[in-house]
Amino acid sequence: MNGMIFSRVKFEYRNLISIIILVSTLTAFAIIPTVPATVPSYLLIIILIGVFFLFPLNTPKYKQTFWEFFLFVAIFITFSFITQVSNWLYPVTVPKSIVLIDASDYSTLILRGSLITQSAYLIINVFLYLIIKNYSDENLVKAINWAFRLLILYGIYEFVFYLIFNSSGDFISNRIYSNQQDGVIGGSFQLQPIGAMNLLRIKGYTGEPSMFSFVTLPYFSLLIGMRKKWEAIVCLGCLILTFSTTAFLGLFVYVLYQMFFSSNKKVRYTLLLIAASLVGVFVFLYATNDIFNGLINAVFIDKFSGQTVSGDERSSFFLATFNFWRTSDILHILFGYGFGFARSTDFFSTLLFNVGLLGLIAFTLFIFSHLLIPIKDKYLKENYHAAVIMMFFVMMISVPEFAYCSFWVILASGYVFKNYNLKNINVIHKL
Repeated sequence: MNGMIFSRVKFEYRNLISIIILVSTLTAFAIIPTVPATVPSYLLIIILIGVFFLFPLNTPKYKQTFWEFFLFVAIFITFSFITQVSNWLYPVTVPKSIVLIDASDYSTLILRGSLITQSAYLIINVFLYLIIKNYSDENLVKAINWAFRLLILYGIYEFVFYLIFNSSGDFISNRIYSNQQDGVIGGSFQLQPIGAMNLLRIKGYTGEPSMFSFVTLPYFSLLIGMRKKWEAIVCLGCLILTFSTTAFLGLFVYVLYQMFFSSNKKVRYTLLLIAASLVGVFVFLYATNDIFNGLINAVFIDKFSGQTVSGDERSSFFLATFNFWRTSDILHILFGYGFGFARSTDFFSTLLFNVGLLGLIAFTLFIFSHLLIPIKDKYLKENYHAAVIMMFFVMMISVPEFAYCSFWVILASGYVFKNYNLKNINVIHKL
């Protein structure tokens, strides 16, 4: 009888992991629109955690997952305790120039509400990461592929719907973001003017174009590694149609990585030639075509020069957050002011303010440790490395978002791909 129960639990357990991966990109939909924690992936992970601890299994994978999760939580609580003690010993006044997750409270330093909520998001995602890492098998590849395929297909549907009907066709996104002052539900509806025409900036069901870019950029790299040429082309087209600086930043990082680190010299020289040609074409069109000139100014130059609201805000928020951390006492420089305290427009200054220099170093080492995963297929390995590096730099510069489940799924996918040989890759092609 007990054997049947454990067998049943194990069956549902593995199915639940695949379902969570499948909905991991669905971030602009929530069961209760005003409560971010009711995003389907979060709710399913909570159920998974309950199953994990209510039905313990006497297996090596279970024990490894349990102790790794326990170790992370213990270290995180210890670290958080030190930050709270630091806030008590060295109280400060946080200026309004620094963006806080809870913008209604600039006075509370100890046990802020955002410390609890953001810590919960982190712990939930780390558990998902460990489960995928330790229970990875070929079946999860299908779930990963379809999670991103559905997002891309929905983005294409939105784009085409606007072209035909000149209105939003988004029928999934319903989440109400706390920072929205205009009552927009499900994220932003953004258009990109090109001459006399307006095009919808693709966002799928991620909330906004930059988040769509953040989610799909690493998958674009994995598609190339899995030799899915046509899917990679479609994904690249969607990334371009976001008209997001984040997308082009990620693609730039990808090209740089392949130019310097690809083991295939033909790929390196081809990318160098394509990059040089594109730069030449862009410069020519920028100088001679008014429509192209306006597009480049809107997407790149105005943002980087701070002439747009977005570009000006990014630079001012970064400087305010970084300078406040830099002039702090030694404890706050090392440990920060507490996880989930501030949220700048970049993850670099956000990490320094919240978890200090030690937290930044720990996060960086954790991310780059994935480059050591011994993936057997060389081409897939290189593109997985490119995906990890893209995510890191995009987070640090543009998207300070750690709570998206897709980020942790991509990180853990290295362990899914670890034991794949050429025969396994051929199986992936059929998915």
